[in-house]
Amino acid sequence: MQESNDSSYVQTPPLVGLESLKVCDIIDQSTGNWNVNAINEIFNNRDAQQQILSMATYLNNDEDTLIWKACLAGMANFQSTVIII
Repeated sequence: MQESNDSSYVQTPPLVGLESLKVCDIIDQSTGNWNVNAINEIFNNRDAQQQILSMATYLNNDEDTLIWKACLAGMANFQSTVIII
């Protein structure tokens, strides 16, 4: 897999022991805001300020759902895959 130099990607190398960190782990569940202290400890300054903290958070109690944007029904199928290729 080739790495992208695109500036929209987080560039901080993964920290040992935090490989399975999820977005919800760096959001304060009581306020719905970013946990700024945790983000500043985990990510480099560029990633923390420009990539993460600049994004709005959304707090809900719903379970995550996979959605396929290429199909109106939200489910992947052969036809919708061929269309985007």
